[in-house]
Amino acid sequence: MAHFYGDLQGSRGEATRCGTKQSGITGHVRGWNIGARVSVHHEDGIDYVTVYRTGGSNAFAHKVIATFDTTGSFKYGDADDPAQRLRDAMSDAIAAGIDVWPILADETFRVRT
Repeated sequence: MAHFYGDLQGSRGEATRCGTKQSGITGHVRGWNIGARVSVHHEDGIDYVTVYRTGGSNAFAHKVIATFDTTGSFKYGDADDPAQRLRDAMSDAIAAGIDVWPILADETFRVRT
């Protein structure tokens, strides 16, 4: 039975596909030099979505843009990138209602002096 459902509209009409919890579902929409791939999978009762920026039909290159899931977790970019981990931490702090601006101002002052 389908757990995921995808549709695509183009010059030849609409196409739809289904994915199960075991198979997941992935789609790649692209031009010659740019595109986006979305992959959805299920693990331990949670649905995960990963969005990639791709090089389109001319290049295999891809970069994680965002990952989110049914628990409400949302992460920008690649979690292995230290700058991205900092952005994620700031985003999580803001979502938790923490005023990050005094922290940023203090750190900026320390770096400049």
